[in-house]
Amino acid sequence: MNRIARFLLCPLLALLGSALCLQQAAQAQTQNKTTGLYRCGPDGRELRDSPCPGKPNIAPSPLSYDQPQAAQAQAAKAQAQQQARQADQMEQARLRQEAIDLQRNAKPAGIDGLKGIAQAEPAASAPKSIAHKHPDKRKAPKASKPAKPAKTPPGSK
Repeated sequence: MNRIARFLLCPLLALLGSALCLQQAAQAQTQNKTTGLYRCGPDGRELRDSPCPGKPNIAPSPLSYDQPQAAQAQAAKAQAQQQARQADQMEQARLRQEAIDLQRNAKPAGIDGLKGIAQAEPAASAPKSIAHKHPDKRKAPKASKPAKPAKTPPGSK
């Protein structure tokens, strides 16, 4: 074998060997089991593990499934419990934060929105006096301008 072929073949064989080991380890974690399944009802849509009522002579169809081992089931339960504890902790933190936010926002804001902010933060750079315009208080009409004197044509003085 030449050097290039050996250089390419060795890592390929190592990868193939490790893939086979992983596949065997994955298969060893579960047990392949088979059980009988009876199809009853119209068009066989009702599935049972016991013979159909009224038709005891029908043979069951085989159903294969993987049964997890006890270690897998225990690891899954432990993971579910850990996730439930984490969810409870997150809920408690959220409830604490919501209570803090409710206390901060307990005072209602003014209608214009600036009144509540100015009271909550007196050092804020809000204008001291704000001219409020109300639609029911109209301004007095402006006085008419005085009439301008009529222009005289040039040279007619």
